[in-house]
Amino acid sequence: MSVTRLHVRAWRHLPQVLAATLGSAMQARGAPGCLAVAVLSESLRTYWTRTAWQDEAAMLAYVKAGKHGRIMGRVMLWCDESSVVHWTEDVDELPTWQIAHRRLSEQGRHFPPPRAAAGPAPLSAPFPAPCARRWRELRIK
Repeated sequence: MSVTRLHVRAWRHLPQVLAATLGSAMQARGAPGCLAVAVLSESLRTYWTRTAWQDEAAMLAYVKAGKHGRIMGRVMLWCDESSVVHWTEDVDELPTWQIAHRRLSEQGRHFPPPRAAAGPAPLSAPFPAPCARRWRELRIK
């Protein structure tokens, strides 16, 4: 499984982020080993993706190839926050958005890293759970 969350830095970057997100999702749909793909527009500047893969090798091949591979270096130019998490699970369907949020909050890599509170206490979720409305979610595969 793989989950990403992007928060777009400025309105002027929206066309590039939307094109990159949809292009990457379409690439995933046709990628060998891809089981499912969904994109969520949480707000006009926050986007989530969920993908399910046959195995980690298939996911990593997709990440480095095609449109997705080309846009990875631009994400931090377009976005002021990005988060990603990957995990292995024996199911062929996507996790719910609530599970995706929990995994991303607890195990994800966040760029830039959230500021830690005083002391070594673990951070709570650096962002709220997505508000998934049917008309804002696009299941591509």
